[in-house]
Order: sequence, then structure tokens, then C-alpha cells
Amino acid sequence: HRVDRCTHNKFLVFLARFWEGTLKIGKFALIGLVIEVVASFFIPTSWLTNLLSDGGMLDAV
Repeated sequence: HRVDRCTHNKFLVFLARFWEGTLKIGKFALIGLVIEVVASFFIPTSWLTNLLSDGGMLDAV
């Protein structure tokens, strides 16, 4: 790792790898959050509630 070449501090290497992992996972989490917000804006709340409760899509319609 680049940080390991500059300094051999294990904590700084951990922070650098943690930051890289956060960026890799964070972009997909952000995409999922945007999809959820858009879906909840366009799909009626009653449909989402019925779909996620014990019934299914047929109960929502």
C-alpha cells in the first residue's frame, strides 16, 4: 500500500484502507439510497406498505 511505503505506522495504513473501502462501498450505498428515494416518491406509500407487509403485490392492487 502507498501509505505503508511512506510510513510503517499500522494505524495509518488501517485508516487508508478503511477510507478506500468506505469509498468503494459508499458509492453503491448512495446509489441505493437514491433509488429508494425516487421509488418512494413515485410509488404510492400504501402499495409499498402492502408489498412489504405479510401480503404481496396482489393485496396492494
